[in-house]
Amino acid sequence: MEIRPPTTADLPLDEFDGRPNSLKRLSNNSKVYSQSLLRSTTHPPSSSDTMASTTVNVVRYTALLSGVFYGISHRRTLQKAHDEDKRHHAIHEREHLIEQAKEAWKKKQETSKDSIVTNPEDPHFDLEKLIAKWEKESS
Repeated sequence: MEIRPPTTADLPLDEFDGRPNSLKRLSNNSKVYSQSLLRSTTHPPSSSDTMASTTVNVVRYTALLSGVFYGISHRRTLQKAHDEDKRHHAIHEREHLIEQAKEAWKKKQETSKDSIVTNPEDPHFDLEKLIAKWEKESS
């Protein structure tokens, strides 16, 4: 509720002349108003009105701390699972790369058996074999 100073419109009318009893009532009301302001600024409100009980505070902080600890433990389990998946993926990726390297090496070994040296500077260069290979590939 808002406290405001009284005005003449708020005052009751005098029974005899129909005008507000402004002087007498205004001085009394202003005293009451100033006393209520003084009381509200100098005396703090009662503790039961604004502050929660200690039991409620204990419950609040217990819930807060338990939530923090739950979050920490949950984060650890999620991180552990993520690290395990990451390690598992790295292992399978290495196995896949090794398989690809083995296949490439086999392919290279098979082609090197019947391969013809195309470098004319090489001492094993044979022009007739190179021409025969080209004719075989073109037909």
